Amino acid sequence: MPLRLYIPRRFAPSHSLLGRWLRRRTGDPRRAEALFIVAVTGLLLAGVLGSMLGWLWLHPVLQADPTGPTALRYAGAHLAAALAGFLLAGWGFRPAIHLTAADGRLRVRRGPHTVSLDPADLAAVTTVDPLRYHRHERRYAGTMDFVNHPERDVLLLRTARGDVLALGLTAPDRAALVDWLATTPAPASTRCTAEVE
Repeated sequence: MPLRLYIPRRFAPSHSLLGRWLRRRTGDPRRAEALFIVAVTGLLLAGVLGSMLGWLWLHPVLQADPTGPTALRYAGAHLAAALAGFLLAGWGFRPAIHLTAADGRLRVRRGPHTVSLDPADLAAVTTVDPLRYHRHERRYAGTMDFVNHPERDVLLLRTARGDVLALGLTAPDRAALVDWLATTPAPASTRCTAEVE
């Protein structure tokens, strides 16, 4: 009987328009995340400095007529810049994760990315707390991250080749997947495939 699990999408600013553009441009999710933090920090600093320079330049006009058209344009420019910044760099969602365990194969799909592996290829199945995962295991290049929501534990599926599939499942889903892995006979293969459909 096939096992189907679902992890809903999650609000994540790093998956905004800017974050997705950086991810496509770099090809490395960890590097893109670091560049995203630097870019957002730079944009915020530029916005604050621009606001201060605008205030310095318009201060005599705004003080003479605080409700005039210049004041309204100044306030409107601030609101427009804040809204544009939020829509470009702050509004994004991580896609939902669909996990299917059937026909002796485990398939995990998030958006266009699919990872498929045989249970016989697994060297170890462990759980770690989220803090350890984010500080340690997540940093390795061989880790394929499928964690949307912070759960009590993260399930790590390690293959003999060194690849690690990290799944952020709820406790009942995690137990169901571990049971499926323990009871599913699968022909041994030496591949863990990751593909983009």
